Amino acid sequence: MKKKGFTLIELLAVIVILAVIAIIVTPMVMNTIESSRANSFKQSALNIIEASKNDCYAKQVTGEECTPIENLQYSGKHYDNIFLNNTNPDAIAIAIYDGIRCAYGTENNMNVIKTTLDKCKTLSDGNLFINGHQELKNNNYFKGFTYNSTENCLTLTNSEYYETLGDDYVAIDSNKKYQFSITVKTNNSDAVYYAGIREFDVDKRWITPVSYRYYPNTLTTLKQDLKPGDTKIYVDNLSNWRDSNSWGWRNVIFWNYKDSTGYEYPPETYSQNTIFDAWDYNTEALDKINNIIKLKSSWSGETIPIGTKISEDHAANWSNYGILPAIKITDSYQTYSVVITGTDLKSTDSIDMFRPASKYVKFIFLSNYYGTAKPTTIYVKDITMREVK
Repeated sequence: MKKKGFTLIELLAVIVILAVIAIIVTPMVMNTIESSRANSFKQSALNIIEASKNDCYAKQVTGEECTPIENLQYSGKHYDNIFLNNTNPDAIAIAIYDGIRCAYGTENNMNVIKTTLDKCKTLSDGNLFINGHQELKNNNYFKGFTYNSTENCLTLTNSEYYETLGDDYVAIDSNKKYQFSITVKTNNSDAVYYAGIREFDVDKRWITPVSYRYYPNTLTTLKQDLKPGDTKIYVDNLSNWRDSNSWGWRNVIFWNYKDSTGYEYPPETYSQNTIFDAWDYNTEALDKINNIIKLKSSWSGETIPIGTKISEDHAANWSNYGILPAIKITDSYQTYSVVITGTDLKSTDSIDMFRPASKYVKFIFLSNYYGTAKPTTIYVKDITMREVK
C-alpha cells in the first residue's frame, strides 16, 4: 500500500501561511502585553496617589502641611521626583519611572508614556525646567546656585553684582503660550534684581539685541561687496541712521544669515552677521552725503555681496527680564509670573513675546545688580515654565 506525504510545494505553502499569521498576530500580542504592563504601571501610580491622599487628609486634621514625599520606593527602585502641588490632597501629581515608562499626572488625568528619566522628571506638573522645584534635592541644572536643604530652595550669596544662567537648554515653540514664574525672597531689599530667560536659536546661538533689534526706517542696501580688510561700507541710504554716543547703539546688522538647516532669515527678522560698536562716535564716521559707513576696525568676516540688506541696530536688554524687570524684592517669599507667546517681529523688545528665531531658552538671574556693598543672599524656588492654553 503506497503512502503519500506532503510535497515540497505544499510544505512551503504551509510555512508561508504560518509566517503571514505570525506577522499579523505578533504585533497584536506585543501591543496587548505592552498595554497590560502600562495599565498595571498606571494603577500603581494611582495607588500611590490614593495612599498619599489619605496621608495628606490625616495631616490636615493636625494642621500639618502635606509636603513632597522623599525616597519613595517603587518595585525596589528609588525615584527623585514624585509629588508636586500636593498641599491640596485632591491635586496631588506624580511622576514615577520604571526604566522604560513614565506614569505622570493626577488622579483624574493619569498618563503613561515611554520616555527617559529626565523627561519623566518634568512631567508631573508640566514644568519644562528640570529640578525647577528642587525635586532632585540638589543644584543640578542650576549650578550657579547652592542648594538649601532647610528651605528646599536655591540660594546665591554675593556682595556685588552677580549673573547666573541655568544649565539646561529648554526647547520651546514660539507659536505656543507659556507661563513663566518664580518664587523669591532676599535678605537685601535695597538691591535690584533681574530674572527671566535668555533665548537661543536652532543652533543654540544666543539671540542678542544685535541679532534682531533693528532701528526703524534704517533698512538699506549694500552698493559694493564688503570684503575682508575693507574699512568702509557703501550703501544706498543713511539718512535715518544715528551717530549715538552710546557704544551699544552703533551697530550694523546684515540680513543674510543662514542657520545650520540652510534657512536664510528675511530682512528685519534675525541675523548673527553683525558688527558691534562698528564706528567711532562723533568722527563723521557716518557720511550721509556719500552714504558711507567708516568702520572702527577693518572687516574680518567673509565677503558680503552687493545687494545685501542691512540695518542699524537698536539697543535693548541682553535677555528677556520680564519676570523680574529691575525690581526690589522683600524678605518674605513672593511669586512673580509672566505669560510669553508669539514672536516679536516689530523690534519692540517685548517681555511677553519671544525674540525672532527662538527655539531654546535658559533661566537667567541677576542678583544685586547695582552692587550694594553688603552680603546679599537670594532665595529662589519653584522656577517653572509651563505651556498654557
